[in-house]
Amino acid sequence: MLDVLWGTVLVPALVAAFLLVAASRATRRGLPATGALLAGLALAGGHLASVLAIAGSPAWPPVDARSWLFALVPTSTLVAASAVLVGRRSFTLVTRISWAVLVPPLVLAPLARHAWGPWQASLMFALLAATLVLLAEAFERIGTAVRPSAFLAAGAGPAALAVPLLVFGASALFGQLAGALAWALTPLFLGSVVSREPGWWRGLPLPLATVVVLMLGTGAFFAELPLPAAGLLASGPLLAALAARRLARRLGPKGAWIACVALALLPALAGIAVAWVSYEPPGAYGY
Repeated sequence: MLDVLWGTVLVPALVAAFLLVAASRATRRGLPATGALLAGLALAGGHLASVLAIAGSPAWPPVDARSWLFALVPTSTLVAASAVLVGRRSFTLVTRISWAVLVPPLVLAPLARHAWGPWQASLMFALLAATLVLLAEAFERIGTAVRPSAFLAAGAGPAALAVPLLVFGASALFGQLAGALAWALTPLFLGSVVSREPGWWRGLPLPLATVVVLMLGTGAFFAELPLPAAGLLASGPLLAALAARRLARRLGPKGAWIACVALALLPALAGIAVAWVSYEPPGAYGY
């Protein structure tokens, strides 16, 4: 029990909190790209430190989804920080699309080589890439239209609900890592609440979308998580983003905050129900 508490709760929260302090200082000193990079590293560092505490060192070169976390998540923070540095919306979108095109062939390579034909592989690559881009865009839109804390709550809440979702999908390890992601997001959420202008948050949408896609993709393609269940969890932030601006106009900041977080969570609850109905206790878990 103490090992679970240490690896899943304390390690990600403490590492993320430490790096968040550096991100906040950089932002206050007029270094938005540095602040964004350090915020992304706070999320990545907190989560990956938890992976090390829970599952040990990764394989290198990467051979599975867990080892790809160590290669792709830190790199996504650099991509996000470069977009903040340039500061142009068109550049941000191009970098996100380019990143999303790169990720699926790396993570899904074993299935593409040994289980899928060219058309099926292309379809799955496109599905994962589209999910990554849409999630990153949704997170940023929620943060811009409502508050940065709303975006972080809309990420941490579904991450916490991904724990039972992935466990029911026979991916116990990634279920535990989803809990670690939620705890890594917790100090970032608290920091966005107390900070008047947490500009560092703009470095977070792409790394967070990358982690979520890797976890859901692992559960759906390498374990037994039903694809509709994974899609329901991913759809929550998308629904919240679509309604964010209208909610902000009609309900005000506080009402829009509550409504956006609720919209992000409800589809995840439906996804848990789908995964539970499909669940058959296996003799041994997969990933």
